Amino acid sequence: MSSQFDRRKFLKNSLLTLPTVGFLEQLMMMTVEGLVNQALAETLSSDKPRNYVQLHLDNGWNRTSFDAILALSADDLANRFVRNPFMGTAFTTDSSNNVTALEYKTFSYKGVQAPWLWQFDVSKKGGGRRPMSELLDHMAVIRGFSSGIDGHEFNRLRVTYPEPQGVSIGGAVADQSASLMAAVVHRSANWFRSKNGIGATPVSIGNMSFNSISDIRKSFDFTSVASKAPLVKKAQYQQVIEKATNAIKKIRQGDGNYSENLKKNLANAESVVNAAAEDLSSIWNTLASKYKTIIENSVNPSILYPSGIPGITDKVLLTPSVANPSLFRFSGGLSGVTSNYIPEQGIDFRVPFTQAFDGTHPITLANLWSHFALIEYCLTRGSTQSIMTNIAGNSLQNLNFNNINMYNGGADNTAFSTLPSPVKSYGIYNSDEHYGGAYASLMCQVLTYRGLSAGLLELVDVLKASTVDGKNLFDETVIHLTSDFNRSPRRDGTGSDHGYWAHHTSVISGAFSGNGPVVTGNILVKNAGPRGTDNVTSGSSFGTWGAAAPVRFGSEKETVMLKHVTASIAHLLRLEPNPWPFNNRVWSLKGSILTPVSQKNILSQEEV
Repeated sequence: MSSQFDRRKFLKNSLLTLPTVGFLEQLMMMTVEGLVNQALAETLSSDKPRNYVQLHLDNGWNRTSFDAILALSADDLANRFVRNPFMGTAFTTDSSNNVTALEYKTFSYKGVQAPWLWQFDVSKKGGGRRPMSELLDHMAVIRGFSSGIDGHEFNRLRVTYPEPQGVSIGGAVADQSASLMAAVVHRSANWFRSKNGIGATPVSIGNMSFNSISDIRKSFDFTSVASKAPLVKKAQYQQVIEKATNAIKKIRQGDGNYSENLKKNLANAESVVNAAAEDLSSIWNTLASKYKTIIENSVNPSILYPSGIPGITDKVLLTPSVANPSLFRFSGGLSGVTSNYIPEQGIDFRVPFTQAFDGTHPITLANLWSHFALIEYCLTRGSTQSIMTNIAGNSLQNLNFNNINMYNGGADNTAFSTLPSPVKSYGIYNSDEHYGGAYASLMCQVLTYRGLSAGLLELVDVLKASTVDGKNLFDETVIHLTSDFNRSPRRDGTGSDHGYWAHHTSVISGAFSGNGPVVTGNILVKNAGPRGTDNVTSGSSFGTWGAAAPVRFGSEKETVMLKHVTASIAHLLRLEPNPWPFNNRVWSLKGSILTPVSQKNILSQEEV
C-alpha cells in the first residue's frame, strides 16, 4: 500500500497553527509528528535510509598522516611512489638520536600501506588503551577526486551537495526520515538543503566550558528544566493530539489499525517530550566528560607513551636542525597575530606539544569532545537521522609557547639573525596551513588525528552496543569525514596550499563487514596540476600526494568528481531513489560486502 501522508503538509496545516514560544514546543510537535509516523510505519512497512553523520574538518585539513592512503601495496610504495619532501609521516634521526629529516613511513594493515600513525594505540573509556587501527576495519576511503574549482566556501558546500541548486546528503536523508527532528546542524546550517523544504534544527555548542551546559541548554531553550516546571502545558498537548487526530482522519478515513496505533502512540507524547528535556540536562556532562578524557589522553603523547610516540615525539627535535627554519614555521595565531611564526634556535620543538597539558593552557582540540557527545545523544535516542557538525579548523588550541621566543619570519626563508622582535604567548594551529612548515604540520596532524580517532572509536563502540527500532545502530549509520579539500604540499617544505583536485574522504559504518580498509579511486605517480599543466618534474607540488586520475566505470573512463562521491554515499545510505541517479558510483554494496569499482595501484601519467 502506498502512502499519501505528507508530514510537512501535516505540520503546516495542523501543528504549526498553535502558538509557540521556542524549541520545546517545536520538539513537542515533532514528537507527536514522529509518533504519528511511527503509527504509519506500523501499518505501511518500508525501509528508512541509514543515519547520516557528517564530521566536517573545516579549512582543509592535511590528511597525509591519516586517511590519505596513497600506496595500496608494498611494491607500489617501493617502485612507484614519488615522495614530495613535505609528505612525511615520521621523523628520521642521526646517530645521536636527533631528528634530521622527514620520511614517508607506513604501517602494513591487511595489505594496505596505512600511514605510520595507524600502528599506535589511543585512549579508551575507563582508562587503558586500544589500537587505533580498529577504526580501519570499518573504514572505506575514496581518494583522488576533484571538485573542479578552488575556494574554501565553495568546497565546504559542494562536499555535501554537488549540484548548485540540488539537495544535500543530509537533506536527502531528512526527506525520507520520520524522526522527531528532521536534521540537526552544528556550525553548518547553510549546508543543509532539502528537496521537500524541510528545515534543520540548528545547535550552537560554541566554546563552552566543560562544567557548563549553558550553551547547549540555550540552543534547545530548556529554560524550565531546573525548576522542574511542566515544559508544555497539558492543554497544548491535548490541542496537538486533537488536531493530529482530525488531520489523520481526513487523510486516511476508515483505517482502523492505523487509528488504534495512533491513539496508543499519542498517549505517550507528553512523557516523551518531558523525558527528552530532563535527559539532556542530566546526561550532557557525563557524555562530555567521557569524550573529553578519551580525546585529551590520546592527544597528550606522554599519557600512553611516556618515552614518546616512536618516530614522532621520541627523539630530540632541535630548531632549526636543518638549513631551512621555515620547516618549523607554525601556521596559527600567537598573541593575536596570525601565521608565520618560527621558534627560536636551540629549543626542543616537542616541548609545546608534550607540555601543553600543564593546567594553564590545556589543548582543547577545538572542543572536539562536544561534537561526539551531541552525536551520541541524538543517535542513541533516535531523535534524528541526519547530523551535520563542523569541527573548527583552528584545531590544536592553547599550545603553550609561553617560555619560547617565537619570531615572525615572513613567507620566505629569512635567517634568524635578521628576524624582527619575538613574542611569547600561547596559540593555535590552523589547519589552513599555507605557512605551516613540514615539521610543525606533521606534529600537529599526528596529535589531532589521535584525538579524532579516539572519539570515533568510542562512538563506534556505543553504536555497536545500541539498537533503535530493533536494528543495530552501527549497521544503520554512515559517518562521513569531509573537508574543504586536501592539501597540495610544497616541495620546499614551507607549507601547503589548496588541493581541490586531490580530495580525500572516508566513511565509517557497520553497513559493510569489518573487512576494511576499502580503498577506491586512482591517483597519479606525479602530480600534473589541476588543469593538466606540465609541472610533473618541476612544479611546487611535484610528487605522489593524491592528485585525481581517471577511473574506469565499465566501458566509461572519467576522473572522479564530487558528484560521483555523493552518489556513492547515497547508495551506502540506502537512499532510494538515489537523488543522483545518473552519476557512476565508486563502489557497490551488496548485502554487507562493499566492492570498489577501482582499487588499482598508483597510475603514471602515461597510463592515464
